[in-house]
Amino acid sequence: MEVIHKKGMFVALIIIIFTVLLYMRAENKVPAVSNWTDVKEHWYDNVPGLKRAEELGLTREFDVKVDIPKTGHQLKITEVWYNSEQVYIFYGVNGIKDQTKLPRLDFLLTTPTNHEGDSPRNDTYGFLGDSGIMHDGWMYNVAVADPIIKVEMELDEVKEIVLEDVSVQKQNIIHRLEDPIQLTVHYSKDQERTRTLEVQKSVPLLNGEVALEKMTLSTSKLLLDWKVIGIKDPVKNLKGSIRAGESKLDLWSFETVWDNQFQMKTSPSDSEPENIEVHIDSVEFIGDDQFSFTLDTKEYTESTKDFEKELNREITTIKDTMIVLKKIILRDGRFHLMLDYKQKNNQSNVYLKGNLPNLRWPGQKEINREFPKVHLMEIINENGVHLTEHEGAFGGPENEFGLEVPRDFINKSDKLHITVENLLYEVQLDKTLHIKVP
Repeated sequence: MEVIHKKGMFVALIIIIFTVLLYMRAENKVPAVSNWTDVKEHWYDNVPGLKRAEELGLTREFDVKVDIPKTGHQLKITEVWYNSEQVYIFYGVNGIKDQTKLPRLDFLLTTPTNHEGDSPRNDTYGFLGDSGIMHDGWMYNVAVADPIIKVEMELDEVKEIVLEDVSVQKQNIIHRLEDPIQLTVHYSKDQERTRTLEVQKSVPLLNGEVALEKMTLSTSKLLLDWKVIGIKDPVKNLKGSIRAGESKLDLWSFETVWDNQFQMKTSPSDSEPENIEVHIDSVEFIGDDQFSFTLDTKEYTESTKDFEKELNREITTIKDTMIVLKKIILRDGRFHLMLDYKQKNNQSNVYLKGNLPNLRWPGQKEINREFPKVHLMEIINENGVHLTEHEGAFGGPENEFGLEVPRDFINKSDKLHITVENLLYEVQLDKTLHIKVP
């Protein structure tokens, strides 16, 4: 009886595991819809600005079907939105049995041979992996490429594009198409709608302020021009979002212009809004704070085996942030020094942020204060020898970061003196700018 009972329990366990796996697989299935309008709505949700671009006639629709060799299935191109920021290729693949895996389209984006006998070329750099949707036996997705560039300049007009070296990945198998795909897009940068608003609104920030000077509203992007006034530390990043009409967009691109003036870019809105709200979550700066600590390494020799040792040694506190040497790890011939930032006061709006460190080479004493590196790190042993073979910096969860030190360097050292400067800190703001669009 006991043997039968154990067998029953084993069978029941297998059934439970199988059921859970089926449930997880069903949960990950690409959603299926019965109407083409639902496919379009799905794309509108995943590609900001697409709906407005279609309304303005800036996209091109297709029904181009190409056989995928040795599969009996097809690739279908349904739409292209070529703009000055991105090129979106909307496509479908039929014959997909595993509805948990999206088909992937890869290609070289170019133009037909020009008068100089060659063509600019771009690789696709990714695809919207979570945007898949099923309709009428086809699984649809979106491929994204950079606009075509010629002699390091974007083309203002593109009549036709060519997808070369096209491949479709289905169920982890890559199928290469035999011929390129040529599509007429009739792109002209002049057709994009663009207007600039003088904003000149600001919010207090430490002993100064952060000001939004102007916004550029385009059918391909929203561009914001900022300036930090009264703070000498260089700006590293601004985190925030924009609500333009019904569109909520995250600020995702940061480019320093000069002297704490910078631009941020986000996706375009789906309408020409009457009101815009710009919410500033926080601003990050590269400060001139630094900290140093020593690490005894005499006990580590060539015969020391791999290990992981918790230290949790407090080094110092800067900007309400405790800096801790968390652990040291020896693995695969490298020592990993892990540092951790722990915020001491949850009510503080200024604290240090973890970020990948950079190694300072011997003799590199001058720091460019306009575009400095974050967490510039110097490692010297007791003989004054600098670490010159940088094995790489790495990040960790939340505010944890570290540096890899070659085992040979530690074997030759009894003590390491480590200095970290140009510390990154974040100022929480949680402020909103309200802008009326004339």
